[in-house]
Amino acid sequence: MSMLMSLCFSSGNRIDVLTLCNTLLSGLVAITGGCDVIDPPAALAIGVIASLVYQGVSAICVRYELDDVVDAFAVHGANGLWGLIAIGLFHRSEGLFMGGGIDLLGKQLVGALAIGSFSFVITFFTAVMLNKLNWLRVSPEIEVNGLDSEFGLMAYVTKSQSLRRCDAVARLVAQKGYTEMDVLESLRKLRGIVYRPFTPQAADFKLEDALHSTLPNTELRAVR
Repeated sequence: MSMLMSLCFSSGNRIDVLTLCNTLLSGLVAITGGCDVIDPPAALAIGVIASLVYQGVSAICVRYELDDVVDAFAVHGANGLWGLIAIGLFHRSEGLFMGGGIDLLGKQLVGALAIGSFSFVITFFTAVMLNKLNWLRVSPEIEVNGLDSEFGLMAYVTKSQSLRRCDAVARLVAQKGYTEMDVLESLRKLRGIVYRPFTPQAADFKLEDALHSTLPNTELRAVR
């Protein structure tokens, strides 16, 4: 199931090792709390749902740019909550789906609320103290790449790459002593030369001449 989920949610029709490991771990997290009171068929269903929970929460974090290192919340937080609720649904004698009524599910939901409230309060006050000590925020460079850059990964792959390119261009322009308006004016002049469809060779010569006259003594570098 983890391999199937990895193939479905990764690009290029190939197995994403990180997704594979996290879906396996998500199933483990979800079943751990109730492993002694849940039968194997129900445990299988819980594991399958856990992989979907992981993918959904991970996608939400990326969508709203919540930099979750190695998808820790998607794996442990979201699926810990799902495992807590699953006991009220799949308990072999008291679960809602096993004919045991809603009583246990209600207790599990109250427990989830209590655990969430306790965790929120402790985390909130800890974060406030760390923020006052200036220990909470990371550098702008790390924010651009994402905290996962410590492990050779990027939190927001497409946006991180674009921001890195923009940052490299901005540094190059600043090193050469140009302003943003200088660059915009140069681009306007080049645009007028490039958009001349009936004289491609003449446009090439004019473009080369414009580059030398508009950006003197500037090295053209490819930003990779």
